[in-house]
Amino acid sequence: MSQVFFLVSLTREERNRMAKRYHFRKTDLSRIEVLYEEALPLVQVQVCYMFQSQTVLCAVTLGEGFDRLQERYSQAQAVSDTYILECIGSMLLEKAYEQIAAEVLRETGQFLCRMEFPGSDLPLAKMQEILQNLAKEEGILPVSCNEYFMLLPKKSVVFLGRLGKERAAGCICTNCPRKNCESRQADRKEKDAFRMPERGKERERV
Repeated sequence: MSQVFFLVSLTREERNRMAKRYHFRKTDLSRIEVLYEEALPLVQVQVCYMFQSQTVLCAVTLGEGFDRLQERYSQAQAVSDTYILECIGSMLLEKAYEQIAAEVLRETGQFLCRMEFPGSDLPLAKMQEILQNLAKEEGILPVSCNEYFMLLPKKSVVFLGRLGKERAAGCICTNCPRKNCESRQADRKEKDAFRMPERGKERERV
């Protein structure tokens, strides 16, 4: 099993896309910026993976810091802020997928053609199996799941990736079974005019 840490961030364009995707109002944009700046230093993307034939078993998390921040807003009953953080976390995980795909290509010379998720493409019980396989060599993982298949940290994902010699057409969402999800619909319209107000020079983390 291999473990890597990634730094991820969202560009201004990607934050614009997130606001459009999740139907935020323009009046929400300044709050999105505040919460993004607060969350980013707490994000520590850790990925555990191993190859099995033409597949890769993978667990990825944004770490406990992001969970604690979201929980603090949840306990304060700041529903809107909690939801904004959830959306930010989802976008950051998407960025992590891109880096995982690049790592797979670097190590194997093959493309990550399809991601299959327990509870969607695979039986939910596959989640435990993937984590157990990952833990065989290393014992302690940064991601765990309980008897109800709830992942901890909460902003974590477990998946099985299919490898191939040719790059899959489209984006990472192409093979997802959720044909009508907001992410897919928004990506079709990503050229819509929707601009976040400027706040001066941006501090980006690469």
